[in-house]
Amino acid sequence: MKIAVVCVNYFCEETIATMLRTINMSGDYALSITLVDNSQSMPASPSFAQIAGTPAVTLLDPGGNLGYLGAFAWAVRTQSLHSTHDMVILANPDLEFSKDFFATLAATDYDEDIAIIAPDIVNLPSLSRANPAMTRRPTRRRMWLRKVVHSNKQVYAAYDLLHRLKKRLRAQTPVPQVEPARIYVPHGALMLFRAGYFEAGGSLDYFSFLFGEELFVAEEARRIGKSVLFDPNLHARHHEHVATGVLGTSNLSKFSHESLARIYDEYFRHDR
Repeated sequence: MKIAVVCVNYFCEETIATMLRTINMSGDYALSITLVDNSQSMPASPSFAQIAGTPAVTLLDPGGNLGYLGAFAWAVRTQSLHSTHDMVILANPDLEFSKDFFATLAATDYDEDIAIIAPDIVNLPSLSRANPAMTRRPTRRRMWLRKVVHSNKQVYAAYDLLHRLKKRLRAQTPVPQVEPARIYVPHGALMLFRAGYFEAGGSLDYFSFLFGEELFVAEEARRIGKSVLFDPNLHARHHEHVATGVLGTSNLSKFSHESLARIYDEYFRHDR
């Protein structure tokens, strides 16, 4: 199996260096790693020598900040990763992979209709589970409410605080062993795209700058008649809010609202 990992950097060089140390390059698979430097900050980082010296790593400078999914799409397109690899992975810079992550992935025989895979992700420090993020497609009313909540930074800040408290409470409840299951949305921190996603016409041309990417790809999978699979046998850890923490509440609210408003208009406005 040929696997391409694409990581989008935005002032997160230290966490990228940590992530690279968790990637096991030895196994029954061929692995390449692409780092897209959205912040153009990587060469000046103390971690640059370690990052650049990691085997199979390609460093790309897009010349500006293309956004999260935008930078991924640019890297996939310019390197033709979608046509040369069996799996193309979009990864946050603040992730750590389990030692057997890629070996398990390469050894798993997924059904033909599976286009996107959502691994088991433990959020740190809350110890909550990122996946399954959303098992069913939300209603039009639910998406409208999400759009409204993100339209005001004070309301968004209160919502975000309640969301974090809820995750901490959920983390105290033991998680039962679950089987792989088809879901609606993969968590955006780590999304695995199979070649079938691109072969069936799945797009990465997201119309927003940041946030809501997982909803976009879920709708794309739905459009091309493919499925998203939660696979609890693939394990990773995610250090929450490292990559987005530098944006501030105002920008987080602004980008979230703009993205959710577009997603609502594109996919949910005319639902009954």
